[in-house]
Amino acid sequence: MTRKNAFLFVIFICGLLVTFFIPGQADAAKNDYKVVYQSMVDEEFQIFIIDLKNPSTHTKLTHGEYGSKHPSITTDGKRIYYYHWTPTSWGDMELLYYQNLPECKEHLVQRNKIHEENDPCISRDGSVLAYRSNQAIQTETGSMPNSNNWEILCVKTDFSVASRITQTMNDETAPCLNGTGDVVYFSIIVEKDFTEAEKEAKREAAENNEEENETEESKDEATVKFMPLAKHFPLASMIDPMMYPSMGGGSGANASTQKLDDDDDDNTEIDEESWEFNHYNVYYIFRNTFDGENLERITPRDYNAWHPSVDADEKWMVFASDMDGNDEIYIMDLESYEIKRLTEDGGYDGNPMISHDGQVIVFVSDRDGDKEIFRMNRNGGDLVQLTYNEVEDDNPAIT
Repeated sequence: MTRKNAFLFVIFICGLLVTFFIPGQADAAKNDYKVVYQSMVDEEFQIFIIDLKNPSTHTKLTHGEYGSKHPSITTDGKRIYYYHWTPTSWGDMELLYYQNLPECKEHLVQRNKIHEENDPCISRDGSVLAYRSNQAIQTETGSMPNSNNWEILCVKTDFSVASRITQTMNDETAPCLNGTGDVVYFSIIVEKDFTEAEKEAKREAAENNEEENETEESKDEATVKFMPLAKHFPLASMIDPMMYPSMGGGSGANASTQKLDDDDDDNTEIDEESWEFNHYNVYYIFRNTFDGENLERITPRDYNAWHPSVDADEKWMVFASDMDGNDEIYIMDLESYEIKRLTEDGGYDGNPMISHDGQVIVFVSDRDGDKEIFRMNRNGGDLVQLTYNEVEDDNPAIT
């Protein structure tokens, strides 16, 4: 090799090192993420997509007159899920849809139009879909459901099997799946501290409603088969002590970051003064396996936490919380359960979503006067505003 060729070879190697090993340059080299979000268009939300290689280009994916909300996207960027109002025999209802990109043709997910379903989240590999259902029944009953309680369900995208993840008298929200769809994260909303009489009345109402569903259930072989739920659902013994107001609110920097056992604080006393102060909803983050049999609380009871998102390998979880007195974005190491605050702004920061590789986070902030979509790296640096609309942008998802 001549001296000139050797010199050029050294320059080439140095270029590779700069590209892949200097902090910040590696992310730039791999910056092939895609982000979907909802934005208001003519008084209806529609879904848009951004290729972060060219973040100035925003492509509109939906055009329906009913609008579309809460998109979710697979890691390969080839399929998105969302929901929108749909006329049915029982009135306008929220139903789930998907599109294969770049086909941009809408497909209805559900075969059962009796109960509303929304807030879809697709697993990173596209094999499992998690969503909220206001009934979570197994088959069509032929009548409009009389329950407004939202539960979390998971279904294989080939409709081979599905599982009911929650069964509580509270609302569950914001499901998020790991890489393969075998674990789902979600928030549980506790609205108030019920008296024992109110709790008993709710239990009886739920049991009566379940009995009615069983008697009206039709045996249709084409219907998705649901995995049997444990007779004594684990959450039933956990949710009552969590309703106490002393578990809500924020405790600032002194908030515990340790994962608590399921049976701790069972004898928590009601703090009437605290309840009068913390009268808003209380949020906790849980996770469960696809079969619905391994429920585990992730966030402690010292602060509100909602809208979880995990990377494909479940190393990191991002979420929103008001533990420091304002809605901010936090990240949790799922091995040590230590947390770090990523945003610090006087406005609202929420709805975070972490990329499949755990390196990039997208979120919503109203720091410029209205809700816009932002991105940052896992440590909270390299903040970039992605939208500059004068209308509301919300619910981002990233590959």
